[in-house]
Amino acid sequence: MIINYTSRNMNYLRLIICLALLTPFAACSDNEDVITEDPGTTSDPCAQSAWVGSYNGTATCNGNSEDASLSITASGSDAIIVSYSYTGTSTTYDPLPVDGCTISQSNSNMGVSLNFQIKLEDDEVTLNETRSSGGMNSNCSIKVTRQ
Repeated sequence: MIINYTSRNMNYLRLIICLALLTPFAACSDNEDVITEDPGTTSDPCAQSAWVGSYNGTATCNGNSEDASLSITASGSDAIIVSYSYTGTSTTYDPLPVDGCTISQSNSNMGVSLNFQIKLEDDEVTLNETRSSGGMNSNCSIKVTRQ
């Protein structure tokens, strides 16, 4: 049997040899589980979306404890609006930039100063607030859980 190698036959032969050599490499993988994340969710436990929700708990102000509710809504793409209320008191902080699980701010105007810190831990939010005016201080700690 005489094999006549023409240019066309040589191309087929080269293709078959290349495929035979590359197939073992293409078929191998490292078998690690690949976990894909839904692009609509975030794995950052302190992202804006992690803060948003309705919360209920207790406000302890100057030694007195009362039921409290707190609401956090999104403002733009990287800030939140925090509103809370308990008997006779209602306050809104608007907007607060989200940069981690703790947000702290201080403000002073016309002899009145306000310092507060809001902390997110899983489904719990703690808001500590100190107001000072004319030598009088008011300290409140609000601890609430997501509903």
